[in-house]
Amino acid sequence: QGDIGRPVGEISHNLSIGDLRPIVQDVLDTLGTREIEVQDREGRWYLLRVRPYRTSDNKIEGAVLVLLDIDQLRRSQESLRTARDFANAAIESVAVPVLVLGADLAIRKVNSAFRVLAGWGRTELDGRSFPDLAASLWSINLRPRLEEIWAAETGEFQIEVERGAPEFLSFGIRARNIKADSERVILLTIEENTERRRTERALESAREALGRTQEELRALT
Repeated sequence: QGDIGRPVGEISHNLSIGDLRPIVQDVLDTLGTREIEVQDREGRWYLLRVRPYRTSDNKIEGAVLVLLDIDQLRRSQESLRTARDFANAAIESVAVPVLVLGADLAIRKVNSAFRVLAGWGRTELDGRSFPDLAASLWSINLRPRLEEIWAAETGEFQIEVERGAPEFLSFGIRARNIKADSERVILLTIEENTERRRTERALESAREALGRTQEELRALT
């Protein structure tokens, strides 16, 4: 009651925003609404909402200031932001190519290793369909495999990209559905294993040659 009739600039408050007069004056000048997130001296968060006070006959006779307690919401947002930053840093630090795909198989996040593999920049990959990108990079259709993984929640498979005989590239792809920010995404890793597959191919060729030799020896006998 003792504050009734006093200028708003003379009323002491516990908020970090300082003088309220410029905000109130701006609302009265523009007849708009201002919303500002502020803290009190104990660090608790509030939403300060200031809007014109209209009478029943639509006259402006001042301003209404409302404080909404958003401390729990703000701290939850901070926790989510910290967790997201940690996840992004973890993905970026992995040496093998890593992608995060949405339900539409569009790229949500990639790390530096994948950008090097694809030869594309960060902004050029955001939102792009990964099956379309794979088709342009390696002339291979990954959509059926990825749709199977989306339904099965996890999976792994190999792809081999011919570069003109006898050259080729081989990749091992592992994928898993995870929940992030209340939605499902696919976390996908790509590991190049060309040398291992080249060795396996050589062993297979050697076994086939040995088998032919044994057949020839039996025929001679």
